[in-house]
Amino acid sequence: MAWRLIDNSRPTMVWLRNHGIRFIPMFGRQSFMVDGKHHFYGGVNIEAVGGGSGLVEAEIRGAADWCEIRYDTAATRLIQDKNKKSRAWKFRVQMALRR
Repeated sequence: MAWRLIDNSRPTMVWLRNHGIRFIPMFGRQSFMVDGKHHFYGGVNIEAVGGGSGLVEAEIRGAADWCEIRYDTAATRLIQDKNKKSRAWKFRVQMALRR
């Protein structure tokens, strides 16, 4: 599973960018200046605009056009086709009672 994540990291970043997620260099936490140039360390040199919360907000904005977001909902099963492509999900929904 780790190798799948590693092997697909660049295509995933391209896909995210093509779907409106913006990225910027991590000048604050992951770089230092040497002779007027930024040097990045730790293998991480970009982040989503707004950090983790910015990434989630952008994903929610993008997904709102084509899916319904349900909070407090557990996925109970992932249904795949013969090529192991995800096609559908089953959910257990907890409905909040309104008073």
